[in-house]
Amino acid sequence: MRIEDASASDLPAIRTLLQALNLPFEDLGRPLQRFLVARDGAALAGCVALEGEGPAALLRSLAVPASRQGQGLGRALHREALALARRTGLAELYLLTTTARGFFAREGWGPVDRAAAPAALQATPEFAALCPSTAVCMTRLVAGEEKAGATL
Repeated sequence: MRIEDASASDLPAIRTLLQALNLPFEDLGRPLQRFLVARDGAALAGCVALEGEGPAALLRSLAVPASRQGQGLGRALHREALALARRTGLAELYLLTTTARGFFAREGWGPVDRAAAPAALQATPEFAALCPSTAVCMTRLVAGEEKAGATL
């Protein structure tokens, strides 16, 4: 299993995976979206994306097929997304979830009022229209974690 940057040719498979898991997919391919994909051979085994540009971004589309859930792949994708966020100089990440609050809480995310997210993130289709108002907004600091000895 390897995790790498997605290419434009991965978008149809990412769209299919997100759609199968009832996650937003209608805005895939927008500028400022950077997807990572997990591959098992040539097959797509999962994905995650960061959307936005510093100092904060949206973590979105963390998805693993139901048949592969519970095997640590979601955590591996999450770790890679955090590492990417640090490498690109992001200080803070936000996300919206209707189903994975427990997973993200275990990974160091905390709930925050949706209105506390930066205006640029609130303007994304995911915030503005695709995720329901009942979705929980969560945030996590990423800057300086390696220096502080945090384990991801």
